Amino acid sequence: FSIAEHFFSSKRGILDSIMELQKYTDSVLKPIRSDIPFNGNVIKLDRSAVVGSIKDTVRTSPLVILSGGAGVGKTAVTKDLHDAVRESAPFFVFKATQFKGISNINQLFKSYGEITSSEFINEHKDISEKYVIFDSAERLSEIEDQDEFRTFLSNLVESGWSVIFIVRHSYLDDLRFQLKEFYGANFTSLNIPDLSIEE
Repeated sequence: FSIAEHFFSSKRGILDSIMELQKYTDSVLKPIRSDIPFNGNVIKLDRSAVVGSIKDTVRTSPLVILSGGAGVGKTAVTKDLHDAVRESAPFFVFKATQFKGISNINQLFKSYGEITSSEFINEHKDISEKYVIFDSAERLSEIEDQDEFRTFLSNLVESGWSVIFIVRHSYLDDLRFQLKEFYGANFTSLNIPDLSIEE
């Protein structure tokens, strides 16, 4: 068993794990409807302006809070963003609740195979546009070990990831406070407006 075999075996394990992470992202986004079948037609809300705004914002602010009321389509916008960049940019979704009950961030990654958070970040280091989404971000306050999450978040930002927190508008102030006080992070807030009568 040569060093070269070990390297390629290890590399394959990392790539397989990243594929599993991608499958998880797809499984989260697949059930989300961004269009509505109606009388034989398909009605799709045009969220391209919001998607464009997100892409513009992450160029200057690596941390973005995407907020909106219940039912305005926060996750549908996330899916539209994913569809817009998936061919060119790595894009991974995590639920905030996945970080509960773990004392080391690698426990989360090990559930997807043989990979550590450092290997995940390192594998994408040469890619300029890349996204990590934390869905239901209001639940981040329930994480027992805030230091682990803070370190992971810091490593993502230092490595050039665009990090987007999805939160219901009623929890926006709480999340802003947490990002400032617990994580010492600067961020930009974007709000998805409520649906208009026309929509």
